[in-house]
Amino acid sequence: EGHEVHVVTSGRALEMIRREAGDAVLHDVPDYPSPYTGGRYSFYVKFLLSLPGLFRGIRREHTAVEALHRRLRFRRVISDNRYGVHLRGAPSYLITHQMRFLAPGRIRLFERRSERFVANFSDRFAGYLIPDEEEGGLTGDLSHDLLFVRPEMAHYVGILSDFRAEEVDEDIDLFVSISGPEPQRTRFERMVMEQVRGLEGLRVVVSRGTSESDRVRRDGPIEIHDYMPAPDRAAHLSRARVVVTRSGYSTLMDLAAMGKHALLVPTPGQTEQEYLARKHLGERHWAYQDQRRFDLRKGRSRALALIPPRMSAERTVDRVFGAVDL
Repeated sequence: EGHEVHVVTSGRALEMIRREAGDAVLHDVPDYPSPYTGGRYSFYVKFLLSLPGLFRGIRREHTAVEALHRRLRFRRVISDNRYGVHLRGAPSYLITHQMRFLAPGRIRLFERRSERFVANFSDRFAGYLIPDEEEGGLTGDLSHDLLFVRPEMAHYVGILSDFRAEEVDEDIDLFVSISGPEPQRTRFERMVMEQVRGLEGLRVVVSRGTSESDRVRRDGPIEIHDYMPAPDRAAHLSRARVVVTRSGYSTLMDLAAMGKHALLVPTPGQTEQEYLARKHLGERHWAYQDQRRFDLRKGRSRALALIPPRMSAERTVDRVFGAVDL
């Protein structure tokens, strides 16, 4: 649209954006770890212990972005789940599907308090951009039936995805996308590679989800990519009959944009991913397996028996621009 775009990020995300958004000006500002992980019994202890570091991280990134603003004078800010990225004098919008956080055991008091936490930022952000539809949609309890957020602050802009459904031959039987934090990423990769070698007669493509190398190699009928750029990923997804993947929300939006059958395997300890996988299994959209009971052959059959949702991202950019008045 002719705007000069600056991106604040760090680590692996910075490297991926450098590859895929070459015209953006990048600023390396360290992120802070999410406190919303852990098992049923360790979550709350970990959450409470992480809060001081979380708030220090929010203050630190706010100071860094204010310094950039004094030098560069931004006109608008869109913050992807980074609560310190807002500015005085430049309308700032928080883009998030997490209007409340889900914890192990689904303790309602915690979920209400977490929604209050998000709502408390209403005086710092001009609005919330929620990448889902207001009615139905994909997020369920994460961003619907809000209690503390004023309706005029919540802009449901539709799903975000670069991918589109295409009429192509589905000549890939399984496309396996491996991602997530270590050590779970590596553990899942080992499970996948062990089982996929036993699937005779199937064409399989595996994306390892690492950004350190562009290497592509073959292991019998298996094609293995260390890193797969977005255009290649879109092409492989279009050709896949079944996708095996984590159930992060960005992934679900891509699956819905392409109407793909999928087996969802949440990252262990990621309550949101577990909730989304169970929700969409219950709605008979996508199959779901716990990583501890991962069975690729059974999961593939179950995925093909379900009816994936189809959603369009065609109007999302216009709705975002309308919400932020650009």
